[in-house]
Formats: sequence, structure tokens, C-alpha cells
Amino acid sequence: MRGVGLLVGVLGACHSISGREHAVRATSGTAGEAGARATSGTAGEAGAQATRGAAGELGGEGQTGNEASLGGLGGEAGVANGASAGDNPGTGGGQGGAFAGSNDGGQGRAPPCEDGLPCAPNARCWLGRTSCEQGIPTCVRSEPAPQHEACGSGQECTGDGACVKVSPSCVDQSITGCGSVTIEGGSFKMGWSEASPNDPWQPVTVDTFVLDAYEVTVARFRRFWNAGHPSASPILYPDGRSVEAAGVADEPKTTSDNAVYNWSKEEAARESYPINRVSWALAFAFCAWDGGRLATEAEWEYAASGREVDGLVSGRLYPWGDEAPTCELSQGLGCPPDTTLSTEELAPFAGVFELAGNVSEWTADVFQGFGGTCWDGTPRVNPLCWDPVSDLHTVRGSSFLSNVYPSIQRVGASGLAASRGIRCVRDPIE
Repeated sequence: MRGVGLLVGVLGACHSISGREHAVRATSGTAGEAGARATSGTAGEAGAQATRGAAGELGGEGQTGNEASLGGLGGEAGVANGASAGDNPGTGGGQGGAFAGSNDGGQGRAPPCEDGLPCAPNARCWLGRTSCEQGIPTCVRSEPAPQHEACGSGQECTGDGACVKVSPSCVDQSITGCGSVTIEGGSFKMGWSEASPNDPWQPVTVDTFVLDAYEVTVARFRRFWNAGHPSASPILYPDGRSVEAAGVADEPKTTSDNAVYNWSKEEAARESYPINRVSWALAFAFCAWDGGRLATEAEWEYAASGREVDGLVSGRLYPWGDEAPTCELSQGLGCPPDTTLSTEELAPFAGVFELAGNVSEWTADVFQGFGGTCWDGTPRVNPLCWDPVSDLHTVRGSSFLSNVYPSIQRVGASGLAASRGIRCVRDPIE
């Protein structure tokens, strides 16, 4: 059981509050939500162009081919009833359908401790971080860091010394799911792990960036929605490319529509849960409005498993290391309850929550397999695979409706799915 001692505050001018839909290169479908490029097998989330197979989550909406050659066993709506279940995973069968289990927080998770009280030995603090006084771990409520006196107008401190644009979704200390972690830049083998050293990989270097510690919560998204959910202006990415998103910002479906959706018209019980069933364009617009941007694929993988940090090596299978996924480590298929969890409920790894499981996360890149023009083996700095014509974008990280897969695996997706959410990055201001 991993403790939350990873989140020791940085004292001084500011404090720190310092977690797939995929399967690439399969020749026959055995993966979870996606099973990218499978040539046969039951369809994944959208029943996408599999040689044969039932439609997955998007099937119920009358959309049958939006996932770019995605096959694989176990779509979100389930194998047995995927086509008819469509966007109602609760009626799905097989490996990808809803799963049984009590709604008890599940399978040996440590009980939450209260703000200001000692944590049980080795227990996770569900509030998001700990402090230590005389060697006793104590729960501390997660809050955005206070203004850093060295940051300029319209800027704020991330909590670990970096200045970024003010986040309008986190201006109120009561908003849950706020906080960020500075990811020091470096080089790594994108797509490589010690467990599969012969698979294709791409040499990549990324600059320092600031990553949301949490998946974007309903509470944060509500501020964006109530502000008029404006469309985003073009965003300049670190490689110098300008990226923009087109599309209508449709309001997410609500929990009353389906229990796996977390959005509600008014504030409700799931304010600390990740917003889900959002399109790529809506995710792009939220991050732009919030003073950030969607991460590139390279940044996402570097943060999850490519950087060496807190004793974790580059090329590990999962954010926590090579240990096989459990319900104590990540919210995936078969972990009760059959919905997402609050963004703070599981332990962070290297300061970041749920980079595997709960909801998968949109990235800025369009999807392309290794060996294509974007990923041809040439060393790249701050790479972004971009094609304004393509509506197929890369999703990273597993979800509550899939098995939990290694961080290097990828999927191309479009449209809407209960499994997909948002995490933003920000560029530090010098």
C-alpha cells in the first residue's frame, strides 16, 4: 500500500500540494477499451472499423466508426451487448460491461482520514496530501497555493515555485481538485518500457511544464460552463505550432441520464469527481480558458512513466512502477463502484493523481502510429503530431471502463465517451 508521504509541502513563499483506452500494435483484438489497429475482435468504445465486432459505447448514439481501426476485446459497453448497450455501459455484458460489486470504496482501500487528524500507518489521505509534525503524518486539505509575491499580475504560484497564468477554475480555495506539479523537462524513450524493449519507440525531449495534479473535476468544469464555455483562441505549443479547435461546446450529459456520467445541472454530490464524456474540442476549450492547454502525448507519457522521480525509473510500466494494477492503485475495470472515483480518493505517485485509471485523458496530438511521419525515429524536441483536418486525437491513460494498461499504450479517438476526461498543463512563466 502506497502512502501519501509523496505530497510533502514546500514551505516558504508558496506551498505544494504536491494517476487504455489503447493497445497499439495488436494484430488481433485482446485489449480493453480500444485495442488500437486490431484486425479482428470485438469493437472498443466506438466499434471502430474492426473487421468484426459489436459496437461499443458510441454505438448507442448511432455512431459506429469514430475510433480509427480500433478493435479489441472488451469495449466500454461490453462484448455481449455492446451494440445495443451503446452509451449505456450499465447494460453491457462481457469484459467491458458494468461490473458487480458493493459501493464501499472497494477492495481494501484505506479509510479516509479527517483533515488535521493523524493518518493511519501507511494509509492514504483522501484529502490529497500530508504534512508531518514530529514524524506523524497528518491529513491536510488540498487547496490551491496562495499567490506568490514574485509572480506578476495575472499570474499565480503553482505551489512548487513556478509562476503560471491564473487558473479561473481555481480562484476559490473551496474548489476541489485544484493544484499542480512542476514537471522538470528531460529526455526519454517515448513508447519504450523495460518489459517490452524491442517495441518501436521514439527519442524525445520535453521542456519543463506544469501539470494538473488532478483530473479536471466537475467543480472546476462548472466554473468554465457558467462563464459561458467560450471557444478557444489558437494556442501556441512549445514546438512553435499554433493549434486551434473547432466545434460546438455541447453540454455534457448528466448523472440522471446515466449513472456513469458525473455532470449535473446544479451542484451535487459529484463535484470532486472528474468531468467525463467531453469531446476533444471541449477539453481543448476548457484548458485554454483555464490558462493552460492540453498536454502533448510526449508530455503526458513523460509525466506518467518517462521521468525518473522519487525512486521511480524511466520506462516503468505504470505511474507507480512495474507492480501489477490493483484496485488500491487505480480505478479500472472490475473495481467497485462501477463509476469513477473522487479525484483525491486514490494515492498520488510523484505528486500526480490517477494518471492510470478513473478517466482516460485527451491529449493535443492527432493519433498516428509509430513509424509515421510524426514518429519516424528521428529525435524530437517538444513534439506535437498535428493535422488540422484530422478529428482523431490521442487519448492516454486507462479508465474505469477498461483494464489498466501500461502508460506507453495509446489510442486514437473521436466523439464522446464516459471514459474520457481532461487534464491540463501550463507553461511556466520566466
